[in-house]
Amino acid sequence: MRIQAIQSIPDKIDSKLWEKIKDMSQKDKNYLVRGYALGAYSNYVEFSDITSMREFVFDRLDKEKYGFNKIFAYSSLYMLGDERSIYPLIRMFDSKNYRNKCAVLNSLLDILNEKNKDIIKQFVDKKNKNKFPNSIQPLFDELVEELAKL
Repeated sequence: MRIQAIQSIPDKIDSKLWEKIKDMSQKDKNYLVRGYALGAYSNYVEFSDITSMREFVFDRLDKEKYGFNKIFAYSSLYMLGDERSIYPLIRMFDSKNYRNKCAVLNSLLDILNEKNKDIIKQFVDKKNKNKFPNSIQPLFDELVEELAKL
C-alpha cells in the first residue's frame, strides 16, 4: 500500500510531503518502500539545493544494503546531475534478481536522453545477444525502441 502511495504522488507536492518521502527513504522497514521513496525524492528539487540532495542520496547509498535501493540511488544521483552514476546503475543489471534487472531498465528508460544514448546503446548492444525471461524482455525491448527514436 505504501509503495502504491509513493508511485501515485503528483508532480506538485508541498514540503511536508517531501519530508515524508525523505523520511520513508531512510527509515521505512520495507526495503521496497525505501527504494521507491528514494526514487521519488530526486523529483522535487524545489525543496532543497541539489548539492544537499546529492549528499543525502550518497549517504543513503552508503547505508543501503539492498541492490534494489542502490539502483534507485544511482538513478536519483544521475537525475541530480551526477553523470558518473550511470555506470554503476548499468552494472546493477548483472544482478541475479529479476526485480533489480527490471528496475535498472526502468531507470534507464527514465534517464535516457541525447547526452547518454551512446552509453546506454553500448549496454544494449552488449546485452542484446541474450534472451531474457518474460518478466524482463518487454522492458529491454522498450529500451531498444526508445533508443531507436533518438
